[in-house]
Amino acid sequence: MNLISSQWLGKKPPIYFHFVTILLMVLGLGSCATLGGDGADSTSNSTDKVAIETVNTLIEKSMIVLEEIMQNPDSTIPSSLLQVAEALIIVPDMFKIGFGIGANLGKGIAMVREDDRTWSNPVMISMGGGSFGLQIGAQETDIVLVFKNRQGLENLVTGSMTLGADLGIAAGPVGVATEASADSQFNSEIYSYSRSKGLFAGVSLKGQKVEVDKSSNLSLYGKLVNVADVFANRVSATSLNVVNNLKNKLRKLSP
Repeated sequence: MNLISSQWLGKKPPIYFHFVTILLMVLGLGSCATLGGDGADSTSNSTDKVAIETVNTLIEKSMIVLEEIMQNPDSTIPSSLLQVAEALIIVPDMFKIGFGIGANLGKGIAMVREDDRTWSNPVMISMGGGSFGLQIGAQETDIVLVFKNRQGLENLVTGSMTLGADLGIAAGPVGVATEASADSQFNSEIYSYSRSKGLFAGVSLKGQKVEVDKSSNLSLYGKLVNVADVFANRVSATSLNVVNNLKNKLRKLSP
């Protein structure tokens, strides 16, 4: 068990926890924070329960992020873009930190639209990357990626993908006022958005890596799953109500 993170199970960790964790990951030192323990089995049940609750909360927060964005006429994603969207990634509370070396780290969901216009079960993912330059501070940001083509997101079948390298990505247009003037052809394969402190805007996320979060998918589905089976709805979630609620709300927002 990760001794740094275990003490914050079920709680919101302090800001220095994010700083230490992300910096270790960026520098490739994350393994230094992990130690074995003979008492791991005795706490496995409670840990599994917390993990499931954490995944359920993440799914619910992802839906809240999209709902709040779409409720504001000045910040909404153009409906014409959502109507042609074939896949989505939502990452609530991506943590961004900078101290000479900058880093982003967050967890979220990925979904594709089926041929009948319904949405797939969610694949749990992580997103992160580093940057360099003069940057000091920390911030939590909600991220939404709108994919024009579901094949792009299916690159996750291999386990990971890099935004801007595997697929073209651009900052997305926002607001009802942009509907008429926005690029009606939507030439980019992915449109990216971020929201921080209530401000929502298109954002560049080139170079960010998206990976399948195997442990979170294990918590959600109760077994090891592959991306193709999840996207094809061939596996059922342990928290069926949470997933169905997500899919129903998403269908209403993107008919």
